[in-house]
Amino acid sequence: MNIQLFDEDDKAVSPQGMTVNEVGRRGGQATKAKYGSDFFRKIGRKGGRAMRKRAFGTDFYKELGKKGGSANRDKQGSDYYSKIGKKGGDALAAQVKGTDYYAKISRKGGWSAYKKAVAAKAAEVEE
Repeated sequence: MNIQLFDEDDKAVSPQGMTVNEVGRRGGQATKAKYGSDFFRKIGRKGGRAMRKRAFGTDFYKELGKKGGSANRDKQGSDYYSKIGKKGGDALAAQVKGTDYYAKISRKGGWSAYKKAVAAKAAEVEE
């Protein structure tokens, strides 16, 4: 027997009198208490990978990210990205202070190493 009740705002309500949102929130809290918040990150990534492979492919998500980024830029302004980049950079610098983190990533080469690798690959293709 499947009974569906509704409250005065036409929200679905369980037979115990809780809205569907409340039931979901309580279930999420119980799951978090049992498995921890990292559990949600893991299952989210796993689901995201599965969707990327099966449903839409990487180009779909690239385009989705561009749309989201453009909407966010229009809403927040282009300076927003500078601010959050600086905030993240400052947080990382504080976290790795006293380590040789920057020396290590400098040896890896960053963007310039990437450009060199792309140029080398292009040269191979031309030969």
